[in-house]
Amino acid sequence: MPNSNDNGKTTEAVSYIWKLIANLSAGSVVALLLSFLIGYKYEKSYLSGIGARWSFELLSFNEIILGSFSVITPLLIGFIISLNYLYNFGDGVRIVRKTEQWASGVGLFLYLITIIQGYVFPDEYQKIASALRALSIYSFSFSVGFLIAEILGRFRDQELKINHTTFNILIYLSMTVFFIIPSISQITAQDDLKLYNEKLVKTCILSEGCAEYWYVVRPISNNFLVFNVGKNGQKAFRLVSVSDVVVKS
Repeated sequence: MPNSNDNGKTTEAVSYIWKLIANLSAGSVVALLLSFLIGYKYEKSYLSGIGARWSFELLSFNEIILGSFSVITPLLIGFIISLNYLYNFGDGVRIVRKTEQWASGVGLFLYLITIIQGYVFPDEYQKIASALRALSIYSFSFSVGFLIAEILGRFRDQELKINHTTFNILIYLSMTVFFIIPSISQITAQDDLKLYNEKLVKTCILSEGCAEYWYVVRPISNNFLVFNVGKNGQKAFRLVSVSDVVVKS
């Protein structure tokens, strides 16, 4: 005769697995949606900062995601790591919260440095400032991944109530997605313009006899968005077919 305790344990296990699948599915959807939103804001801010905002309208969904891969990857890594804490530790939500706070603290510190970089770093140290900006974005994105897991954990534990914690989560998420990451993206674009000869790929256009050098900003469909600098310092942007471009060393 089957043991009622065994049946109860089996039912609990099945229930736990279904809840886990449901929570993971919901968390993955939120992570992907946030990834797209962050990618959207990052790409739009970058192209605006570099002076070619019009080209953003030409980007496809996939290009937005792939173009902001460096932002999205830390977010997804943070989300996956935090799930391990969430479901394998009794105080998983607390661990996730602490890690998220540390990551966001590091990101904020580096972000403040990027804000004052023009005053702190002379031109010869701009590469250091560029590396700090990248680390700042990685830290913020990583912390957002943990934040998604924290929300997931609070739903699981039925602790996501309208209180100061919920308010802080929403404020931090909004500031990161709509202000901090786009701001860093614009600064990065301006830095790329300053150091375009070192940071961007130099090309020439075959159909024009390689008369001028053009610098690649990013691919768009089967084209490259490129720019060159005129004698008066003005920058001109255009789309050029990939087959019409030759990379120069």
